[in-house]
Amino acid sequence: MEFVQVDKASLLEYVAYVEALIDDHNKVTQRLRDTEQISKILEKTYEERIDKILNKLLDQTNRSQYYAGLHDAYEIMKGRNV
Repeated sequence: MEFVQVDKASLLEYVAYVEALIDDHNKVTQRLRDTEQISKILEKTYEERIDKILNKLLDQTNRSQYYAGLHDAYEIMKGRNV
């Protein structure tokens, strides 16, 4: 086993840097988790909006309904529930 003598001030500074690095890593890791959760929510709502849009666009039983469907599809993509 080897021992090394280090100035106490240098050791405390090093420890402070390590603690700051650990804290920063924890914050970045939490941000990543939050981003992943938000991404899952967006993906789900995106898929729901796409399904609604396709239903509106494919419903061409009445031409006026078709154009209303286009407008509704636009509103869905804007995030407004129709």
